[in-house]
Amino acid sequence: MPRFSYRAKDRQGRPVAGVIEAQNRDEAVTFLQREGFLVTGLELNRDIRLRLPLSLRVARNRVRLKDVAVFCRQFATMLQSGLPIVQALRVIIEQTRSRALKEVLQGVVQDLEGGETLGRAFYRHRERLPLVLVHMVRAGEVGGILDDVFFRLASYFEREEQVNQKIRSVMVYPAVVSVVAFGVVAFLVVVVVPNYVVLFEQLGASLPLPTRILMGVSAFVGRFWYLLVAAALGLLAGVNALRQTEEGRRVLDRWVLKVPVYGDLIVKRALARFSRTLGALLASGVPILEAMQAVEEVVDNHVISREIGRARVRVREGQGLASSLQESDLMPAIVRQMISVGESAGDVDGMLGKVADFYEREINESVGRLTSLLEPVVVVGLGAVVALILISIILPMFEVFSLIG
Repeated sequence: MPRFSYRAKDRQGRPVAGVIEAQNRDEAVTFLQREGFLVTGLELNRDIRLRLPLSLRVARNRVRLKDVAVFCRQFATMLQSGLPIVQALRVIIEQTRSRALKEVLQGVVQDLEGGETLGRAFYRHRERLPLVLVHMVRAGEVGGILDDVFFRLASYFEREEQVNQKIRSVMVYPAVVSVVAFGVVAFLVVVVVPNYVVLFEQLGASLPLPTRILMGVSAFVGRFWYLLVAAALGLLAGVNALRQTEEGRRVLDRWVLKVPVYGDLIVKRALARFSRTLGALLASGVPILEAMQAVEEVVDNHVISREIGRARVRVREGQGLASSLQESDLMPAIVRQMISVGESAGDVDGMLGKVADFYEREINESVGRLTSLLEPVVVVGLGAVVALILISIILPMFEVFSLIG
């Protein structure tokens, strides 16, 4: 999403500056004005320099989802017991072991003591917190239901963390096996094979084609290993640079959706997150356009995010939520039908919760299928590579045995 650098004045006339993400310039201005800012300057940030990969930036800057869930549960319990907001935050700051969360909460306490509202204080730290938390806190503060909102947030983030854990678990097994396999193959090719080749040459044995190919690979890896490392790092840097552009993200995310089994899992994950997040926001009193904008930013896949953005435009033009999703190929009919029923019954947030439950069950089944598919593929692939290496070593031995005989 494009980033805009802005200069503005707050409600007290103090100058402020920062960076905001929005689909276009008008949307950025509208959002800032809704926050009470008088915009005096707005420029598109065209800086697309190479940055750390997204996973490293998130790990360094953002508060972990697990820590956010624990914080919301603790904070809601303290608010429900009548503890003042600042005092409750100070207690959590003393108890938490998360450095990122401690830094954010210390900043929130300073903003509160400076006269800011809780919603505005969390908004100032939106780069390090989930956006759904920022939007729901502001709505809960207006409605006077902060404790209820934080209980909902705790349940929401706990479910999110459970789903994320299941998806991450799919990749753990093949990742570990692949690393071990790479190490074994590298040891055989770089250390073992050259010693056997020298022995075969000294004995005058003629080397078959598989062995000569393996010798060439071994010699290339031994001499130019740094080029392979540089190529791998260059590929990662290229993908990261591509992710920094609008078109690049669209291409990569569209490609991910076409990956067999895994692409289907990504779509279901996005649909579950869309439904769960939008339902939680609407249940907390967040206006639908603001809620859809938050969901648009929460969904990880750029292609799906754009579909939600188009639907948000149609809602702004007066269409209902179900009809606004009608033109999207990524929104299954069951989602549109259940939302339509919810609109008719006046219970859209409840129906969205049921949709989220449905797709979270589907994710569990997809994770099982993907795990059962990856395990034999990885084992067979590793076995094939090792078998080729062993055959390349064993074949010349028959020639050596005949010469000895």
